[in-house]
Amino acid sequence: MSKMFPINGVMIDMVRLTERLEYYQRLIDQCAGWGLNTILLHFTDDQGCAMKFESHPKLASRYALSKKQMAELVARADRRGVTLIPEIESFGHTSYITERAGYRHLADGPGGRFGFTAICPLHRETLALFGDLYREAAEVFATSPYIHIGCDEVNFGHSAHSRKLLDRTPKHAVFGQYVAALVKLVRKTGKEAIIWGDHLLHDERIAEYIDRKVIVHDWRYDPPLPPGQVTAVAKMGYRVIGGPGLMWYNYRLRCPTAAWEVLDEYIKRLGRLAADQRLGMINTVWVPTRYTSGAMWPALAVHAKRMAGKMRGKALREFFAEFWGVRSAELAEAVDRADRLAPSCSFMKLLWTNPSELAEAIWNFEPYSRQAEP
Repeated sequence: MSKMFPINGVMIDMVRLTERLEYYQRLIDQCAGWGLNTILLHFTDDQGCAMKFESHPKLASRYALSKKQMAELVARADRRGVTLIPEIESFGHTSYITERAGYRHLADGPGGRFGFTAICPLHRETLALFGDLYREAAEVFATSPYIHIGCDEVNFGHSAHSRKLLDRTPKHAVFGQYVAALVKLVRKTGKEAIIWGDHLLHDERIAEYIDRKVIVHDWRYDPPLPPGQVTAVAKMGYRVIGGPGLMWYNYRLRCPTAAWEVLDEYIKRLGRLAADQRLGMINTVWVPTRYTSGAMWPALAVHAKRMAGKMRGKALREFFAEFWGVRSAELAEAVDRADRLAPSCSFMKLLWTNPSELAEAIWNFEPYSRQAEP
């Protein structure tokens, strides 16, 4: 089945939890062993930047990897037949820039502790900044054909700069023109751009400004998939990468069975596209602090084996035999049951200070309004 898709990989959230270099070395080795050929490194987000850029050193988080360390990972991946793709959030999820001294004037979100944000689109300094970041990323990730520029969950139009733009230009046009400008910067490095697909799905008029060489990473994490998921952006003429979720905000402790429902539906829908439009699958792993230590390994293995056409039960049994040297159908059944019982929610209401409070937060979640937070 995976032969249908040139790209078969996973996205790793390096921002919310930046691991030691050795962890990513092991990740590359494991993915290669399971037949995955791509790892998308999500190393920028509101919470920080996990790579040190020489052109903009203030952006780096405390445990950010150096360019040399990242280049070592790229070289290791190349030797194992795995392509590392950098993701640089370039519109929304850009607090890693706009909350730093010297860049705050580029903030374009509504303000406050919660909610989606943005950076000023089409601003001269914004474009110059991303030109710098893309250039450095292209140097480090020399063997990747792509730079993923994000552009999901954008809430813009709040700054004086944007309000002036919107006085004369419709919002969808500003969005499309800005993304087109970013794509042009990516191409100056010799790469092609990948973008998240949610805004194209919300307003198809944006596609008037973004040419069809751009690749759309179509994401949806919770079942059931809406009727237009995958097919809508394909009908617009874009090449598509599927983007289900192994771990995300609504999943806690483990990768639940809902994730496999979504993956299977993505496989079906991508499989119906023309061969030149279905680029493949990059499953996503978000917010590592929300799942138990080690829970990602069986999830990645099962994803790889499902992409190869194997049923989940058999995939779990093979994982335990290969990873731990344990051949036990009972163990696979127990893990499957744990996955089925794994709770889900949107956000935890309170942080915890002891095990009892953690248990309460996990098993007795109550929805709450983000706006009500102090």
